Amino acid sequence: MTTGEPTANTLAGKVAIITGGGRGIGRAMALELAAAGVAVMVSARSANEIEETAEMIRAAGGTAKACPADVSDLDAVKNLLAVTEAELGAPDILINKAGGGVPGTGGPFELMEPAAIQLGVERNLLAAMLLSRLALPGMLARSRRYRHFTDVAPWRMAVRTQSIAVSPPPSTSTRLPARLPATTPPLPRLMRPR
Repeated sequence: MTTGEPTANTLAGKVAIITGGGRGIGRAMALELAAAGVAVMVSARSANEIEETAEMIRAAGGTAKACPADVSDLDAVKNLLAVTEAELGAPDILINKAGGGVPGTGGPFELMEPAAIQLGVERNLLAAMLLSRLALPGMLARSRRYRHFTDVAPWRMAVRTQSIAVSPPPSTSTRLPARLPATTPPLPRLMRPR
């Protein structure tokens, strides 16, 4: 029985962009995709960390490039897409893992700095939306079967979501899984009913 989940066979020869790929979950995802035969463009603001990830992939026999980028910057996102297409080919897979904590956003919401809240939303939500918006039209034009993973978790005040969108080929019917592969932790203190 086919579950519709990607396998090494269906991923081999594809091109992926992974933001936040210099460490943690982003690095782990880059290594796993490369092991499945995916050419990986690793991106983050930290050039040394993404180059280390790309080198790990190449040392294991995979294909990887590193492109430093602040994905909250429109020009940097356009450059990331252009470099990916020039060096690896057009992306089939997009994984948005860039982001993280912002100083001034810890603690109760009512005590957070407004400028820090704005920066957190730009880095953790808008950046993923921007890259997705710019990459998705090309992915759809090349194939109705694409993979797009987004993990939006801006600091403690937000509800964590993870979405996976895999569009089936036009000739098959669309059926949603009984349970989407997403996790949502307990609501932050501020959002819990009293």
